[in-house]
Parts: sequence; structure tokens; C-alpha cells
Amino acid sequence: ITVQVKDSNGNNVNNGGGDVELNTSLGDIGTVTDNNDGTYTAIYTSATTVGTATITGTLNSIVITDDASISLKNG
Repeated sequence: ITVQVKDSNGNNVNNGGGDVELNTSLGDIGTVTDNNDGTYTAIYTSATTVGTATITGTLNSIVITDDASISLKNG
């Protein structure tokens, strides 16, 4: 999972230093890494069940407004 931080005008932020936390409704998300370039990454591990995983997060305790979804299917 990669998060690109944007400023209030929608421009990419080019530095790190924020506190990003990511959560999922299905599966697991590993530790978030600050890449010090405005992006943050974490490894998503899928669940063993079929469904839709919704990824949510916060930046400095403020809710990130764009959620992501991952569709998990058999086989």
C-alpha cells in the first residue's frame, strides 16, 4: 500500500515526517514506512476469506479522506 500526501491545493507533498497509520477491514497491514518524500508504504497481507478489504488511514491523527478497496477472491 502506498500513500501519497497532498497539500490543501492537491499538490504532492515532497517531504516526510508525518505520522501515518493504516487499517484494513479484512487482512493485515504491516508497519508503515516513511519514505521521506511525501510517500508512506506498508505491506498488505490478504485474508484467507473472500470479500472486500477497505483500507483507511490517518495522517497526524486526521482521517485520510480517500479510502481504498481490495477485492479478495478464490483461486
